[in-house]
Amino acid sequence: MEEVTLNSTTDDSGGGTPTGKGLDATLMPDPERRYLFDRDFSWEPRVPISR
Repeated sequence: MEEVTLNSTTDDSGGGTPTGKGLDATLMPDPERRYLFDRDFSWEPRVPISR
């Protein structure tokens, strides 16, 4: 398994940008904190949601 080092930066809005080998992502805060709740998130294993 290859070891990968990740770095991250945050901006004034609370969003973040993780950077590393082959990684291109931007993370944004959910102001209402409902993203997972509205999608019936659970830590229990179950059938994946088809998007």
